Amino acid sequence: MSNIGFIFVFAGVIFNALGQIALKSGALMILKPDTANSYFEIFKSAINFPIFLGLVFYVVSVSLWIVALTKVPVSIAYPMLSIGYVIVTILGYYLYNEPITIYKLSGLAIIIFGVILISRA
Repeated sequence: MSNIGFIFVFAGVIFNALGQIALKSGALMILKPDTANSYFEIFKSAINFPIFLGLVFYVVSVSLWIVALTKVPVSIAYPMLSIGYVIVTILGYYLYNEPITIYKLSGLAIIIFGVILISRA
């Protein structure tokens, strides 16, 4: 895989993960996690800035991904999307105090190991 291809793949993964984090931030600003939400509250979440930002991040991610697919075999690029799980888990820990258990750490280690193996194929 070329270095430029790796840059596009990794940038796409990062923007995808940032999109998830922005969507969560926007949803938490409007929607209540443990209650029923009205249609009005759900509509308000659609015009919330963090949610808009998350959607922009997704558009950037897809744009980068399209370029990446011209430079990297899909059988190598697609499994690298799973690095997003690692990024989101770490950001969730720091931004939302989500716990990282030994099970999560084990799963993330397996993902990282798998991506390393596939990228060397």
